[in-house]
Amino acid sequence: MSLLDWYDRYGRDLPWRRTRDPYAVWVSEVMLQQTQVATVLPYYERWMARFPTAASLAEAPEEEVMAHWQGLGYYRRCRNLLEGVRRCVANGFPVGHDAWRSMPGVGDYTAAALASILDGEPTPVVDGNVERVYARVCADDSVGDTRRRAARAWAQTLISHERPGDWNQAIMELGATVCRPRNPRCEACPLQSECLAFARGLTDSLPTPKPRPTTVDRTHPVAVWRRADGAVGMVQAQEAEWWAGLWVLPTPSAIGQLIASVTTTVTHHRVVLSAYEGVGEPPTGLRWVTRGELPAVPIPAPFRKLLTKLGF
Repeated sequence: MSLLDWYDRYGRDLPWRRTRDPYAVWVSEVMLQQTQVATVLPYYERWMARFPTAASLAEAPEEEVMAHWQGLGYYRRCRNLLEGVRRCVANGFPVGHDAWRSMPGVGDYTAAALASILDGEPTPVVDGNVERVYARVCADDSVGDTRRRAARAWAQTLISHERPGDWNQAIMELGATVCRPRNPRCEACPLQSECLAFARGLTDSLPTPKPRPTTVDRTHPVAVWRRADGAVGMVQAQEAEWWAGLWVLPTPSAIGQLIASVTTTVTHHRVVLSAYEGVGEPPTGLRWVTRGELPAVPIPAPFRKLLTKLGF
């Protein structure tokens, strides 16, 4: 059975695979960056219910857009998507890899996916799933950029010129559902007969794992100022900060009593958010957010968890 025949028969029925609307497919590709399909599905469905067209997203206030994204993380993706869609509503959607690559936040991977799915351009997509399939089929024990370049060259020789978008989705689907990191389902793989790792008993040792970055522990103190009506004072994180554009508790100028903490992970940092009672007069420029307003305000998940512990 060929890869495309396998995909036609066993590919998952996902909502973004039922459309060729460039906006809808773009949303899915951005959400799927570094995020699993199962996590993305409910977010995608809620997003498309609220912003069903490019125009509806372009016209929406940024704060509302960010509020619909919260929980998916990597919030820069959302801001770039919003900026790009606004450009497209004004000037039209890109066509082809290079044009998609010029959009905010669109790298080679996303540009290749969009160009192949929407424009029929035979440009291969290489993500972790594709690298894993390549490493096993070709018994390649290289790592890092060397393996990624080799995987891209391999995929370029195999990609279907008649159905490039389907081929890209098929090879990623194979990695996600059959050629899995652990316990691969080799008996269900359409590439089993040509897989050198299977023939040599190497499926458990390939691909060679990349060295893990050292985890850095950090403490991030925040101050909690409350008004008599129960509102909490918040500030908008600046561009250079992790949660840029979202609303967070401010950094204290003086440390009061520790009242709560949560631990979160940001890239390779393990961050302890420590909340202290605000000392003295609250700083000017705070946004006072009531309990009833909190659900509509774009707040990073660890800060929302901290606010919940604090009774907000």
